[in-house]
Amino acid sequence: MQSGPRIHRLQRWSQNKAVVFREAELQKEVEIMNAHKRRIGSFTENRRLLKQFCTRRRNKQRLKRRWRRRHFTPTNKSPTVSYMQNRRR
Repeated sequence: MQSGPRIHRLQRWSQNKAVVFREAELQKEVEIMNAHKRRIGSFTENRRLLKQFCTRRRNKQRLKRRWRRRHFTPTNKSPTVSYMQNRRR
């Protein structure tokens, strides 16, 4: 009939309840982890996009700087000449 120690009906019910509860908690944790992974995935993607954007912006700024260096030089020199001299250096 029953091999293990005799357990009262209510006790067994509470044990089953505990098992069900634990499983539910585990399921919740798994769901949370999955959501977290998704969020992290989107986070890395966003970081990649941000990085792209930053590099583009940096390149743009570099171009602007180069243009300024070429065109805005002290008044006593002609821009192209000083630029060429700097290039030779």
